[in-house]
Amino acid sequence: MKRISKLFFLVLISTLVSHQLKAENVADHIDLVIQFDNDFEKHYSKIRYTQEMTVLNAMQQMQKHPRATPFKVRGKGTSTFLFEIDSIANQGNGKNWIYYVNGKRATVGIGAKKLNPRDHILWKYESYR
Repeated sequence: MKRISKLFFLVLISTLVSHQLKAENVADHIDLVIQFDNDFEKHYSKIRYTQEMTVLNAMQQMQKHPRATPFKVRGKGTSTFLFEIDSIANQGNGKNWIYYVNGKRATVGIGAKKLNPRDHILWKYESYR
């Protein structure tokens, strides 16, 4: 009977640790979606979150993916401005790359917007309204 109790205890502990690790893995990541104007999207899930991470850092992390989407920026630090994704450039008065974090349109540049674990970044190629 003691052997069964010990086995049960080990299985229980193993299950709890496994669930804890899965919860930590989800909490330590962010999601990034690039939405093109032709109803095509690229999804990057589980980009590893780091302390003080910005949208720029997330885009740089995305570059480590085997199917990374190229992007171009101007400026540095908090003044970084993204002007092209996947060879599709901003049009100025037309469509431009605009990003949202958790459904809210950004009001600061990609180098200034700090992220939290589990944040969702969405890039849309759209007219600024």
